[in-house]
Amino acid sequence: MGSGQRRGRAPECGTHEKNQNRHSEGLDWKRSWRKYVTVYRSIDHATTGKSPAELLFNRKMRGKLPDVTEPRTDTEVRDRDSERKGKSKLYTDERRRAQHSDVEVGDTVLVRQDKVDKFTTTFNATPHKVVSKTGSHVIVESPAGARHQRNSTFVKKYQTNQERNKGQNETHGVEDVIVD
Repeated sequence: MGSGQRRGRAPECGTHEKNQNRHSEGLDWKRSWRKYVTVYRSIDHATTGKSPAELLFNRKMRGKLPDVTEPRTDTEVRDRDSERKGKSKLYTDERRRAQHSDVEVGDTVLVRQDKVDKFTTTFNATPHKVVSKTGSHVIVESPAGARHQRNSTFVKKYQTNQERNKGQNETHGVEDVIVD
């Protein structure tokens, strides 16, 4: 890759500049690159607790210093990995305010539509009926009889004004009062 092609891209952790400096100093850049990659592959990964080389070859890399650590089993690495991924998922879901879809078979829903211009609404005004739901996969049927497959994030429950008012009265504790 020429220097002109490289110009618009971000360097990977500054290694490109380091290798250019080594080359300009008359050092062998290939040898220094090999040394860098060897060091990277021998460092323990934060998630798995093992180095990439150890996971690949099922043994520690031989280095200059003696290693006096006890070996870890594969199940320990998998447990640690799944625990870290679980924590990360919980944190991300909380930050993104992720929620499970409350759409069920038989519900009347509105389907998200593509934006054509700035006056286009987010959801199509025609209510559709949910025919089947498997996980987040939803099949809806239009009043004309056409069936569409969508992810549950592309549909929302349709409520009439009466249902909406009834729901607001229940949540606010307001009762119907008859005035004579």
